[in-house]
Amino acid sequence: MGTVFVSYRRADSSGWAGRLSDHLSLRFGRDLVFQDVEDLEPGTDWRSAIAEEITACEAFLAVIGPMWLELADDEGHCRIALDEDVLRGEFQAAIDNDRTLVPVLVGGAVMPAEGQLPASISALAGRQAVALRDESWTADVQELIEQLRKLVLPTRRTMTLNAAQRELYELQKRFFDALERDRDP
Repeated sequence: MGTVFVSYRRADSSGWAGRLSDHLSLRFGRDLVFQDVEDLEPGTDWRSAIAEEITACEAFLAVIGPMWLELADDEGHCRIALDEDVLRGEFQAAIDNDRTLVPVLVGGAVMPAEGQLPASISALAGRQAVALRDESWTADVQELIEQLRKLVLPTRRTMTLNAAQRELYELQKRFFDALERDRDP
């Protein structure tokens, strides 16, 4: 399960979100970063998988691109204003589950005002945003990673080398005992 959830609107910021996920994965490990296109297996009930990931994540990154607020459906309705909008549902789940929600502004995007957002996700407007600029991408991402490290790493279980060796020994012993039992008729 990912501990950093990367949320984005494909039509607006998929390239930036993918690039960000790659950087985060290099720092925290691929298994601690969730991005739908990378982590959802074919045939998965994606709605429930995403809901589980949001509930379990320690940091929810809301990647907001320059067209994020303006994108409309086929009938011209602003997508974020629609109750059934998947992205809106992700934000709502992050807010409802009291996840650390970090707006990540890319492509020169600006933070939406509270009045521009549906009431159910208006709390997003009060969150401190991080801007990732193309001209200083690496430095900006490094700063974000340092901030996330304070959230993510303290929750990872730590142990001494001796304790890790003992745990590994016990796991190996159980494995070989089970293997031996399987061989006996």
